[in-house]
Amino acid sequence: MNFKSPLSLLLLTASLTAVILTNDSQNRSAHALSIVASSDADALVNSILGEGITVVPGSAVYSGQSQASGFFSGGMLSGLGIDSGIILTTGSAFNALGPNNSDSETTFNGFPGDSDLNGLIPGFSTFDAASLTFKFTAETNSVNFEYVFASEEYNEFTNSSFNDVFGFFLNGVNIANIPGSSTAVSINNVNGGNPLGEDASNSAFFNNNDLDDGGPFFDIQYDGFTVVFSVFAPVNPGENEIKLAIADAGDSALDSAVFISGGTFQGELPGTTPENPILPDMIDDGSFIFDDVSIFNAYELFFVNPDVAVGYVYQASGVDFTEVLLPNVGDNSYNLLLDNSGGSCSGFSPSGDILTGGIAFNFASPTPCFAVDGIEVSAALDPTNPLAFVTGLKVNDTGVYSFTQTPIVENSDVPVPEPLTLLGAATAVGFMARFKKHLGRNSSRNS
Repeated sequence: MNFKSPLSLLLLTASLTAVILTNDSQNRSAHALSIVASSDADALVNSILGEGITVVPGSAVYSGQSQASGFFSGGMLSGLGIDSGIILTTGSAFNALGPNNSDSETTFNGFPGDSDLNGLIPGFSTFDAASLTFKFTAETNSVNFEYVFASEEYNEFTNSSFNDVFGFFLNGVNIANIPGSSTAVSINNVNGGNPLGEDASNSAFFNNNDLDDGGPFFDIQYDGFTVVFSVFAPVNPGENEIKLAIADAGDSALDSAVFISGGTFQGELPGTTPENPILPDMIDDGSFIFDDVSIFNAYELFFVNPDVAVGYVYQASGVDFTEVLLPNVGDNSYNLLLDNSGGSCSGFSPSGDILTGGIAFNFASPTPCFAVDGIEVSAALDPTNPLAFVTGLKVNDTGVYSFTQTPIVENSDVPVPEPLTLLGAATAVGFMARFKKHLGRNSSRNS
């Protein structure tokens, strides 16, 4: 492809840039993702706020081109992984709209870079920065929220000096890191390699959407984007400040964006304690769905809560369980049953182990499935109580996985199924959870 030099394009007038942005939004208005441009700092902050956070009045400040930020919706339909929230970009928010029909989508907005972001990439300068800063107090000692990073720099400028950068600076410290590490999330740290499949970094966290590498696979413009990452960080008592920022790095060409999930900036991460488990959503057929569950570290307990039963069958896909922590219910004693079907999880036999509520049990070896029974019917737990049977589980890896936990239900008409046929019980009610870990201009650049 042929491109004008970045220097000449930087000389575009503000009015011409505005015309380009408006026409672009009109051309793509019929696709899954929807964008509403906005630079209203208070509105942007309010869109991402969840429970347990109070914003200091008058503290919200947006810096950047007026159409480089805004609100998005339809993210699940587009394949983004989060449905709605706010977007900050290095160009135009409208450039996020799919489908991907360009390998080099760019809007030069003429804004300078950001000094905090410069500090994340020593030796390089930033351009076209957009940032949202606000002060807040939290009811708990930590905050968390969810986001996705996307860029047109993928895949052809992966592992090059053109490494667009973003950061979430909580009280001056960047917390936009790969889960379980101190490594910043960036194009060179989360990718599928260049060429795709070679010299990749943290590729399990990356979604390829590049036209030159088989795409598009998703209904967004960016050539690649990360899985949904969750930030979890401690805060100070009293007032805190956070700055959400993104910028082009190396030059002003090719746009990048960060999508921040609406309503997720909150005071405590669900699932980190038994008192605050990850709660399911009920769907029409009576099943419970746990959606978009972040595993920060392998072998770290997370807590979920299903319907109540006299037993449960737990099954994972692509990952194995290493530990289970059951609650105190009834006589506080449960029977452990292990797979007897050679790994197909179609039948279970008693292991001889008795599990005690409140005491973690480590499996002798990681297992893709297991079952427990022995919950007394006389316990009469309320199946509508979201804290009725909080279960702690550990798995042996971070990643994007699914699991099922099938309750064994007993009533006056249907007996409790025998252990060998637990998964075939007609009275079982299933629910699922997804785990996530947790991504030509060529002739005008030198990598």
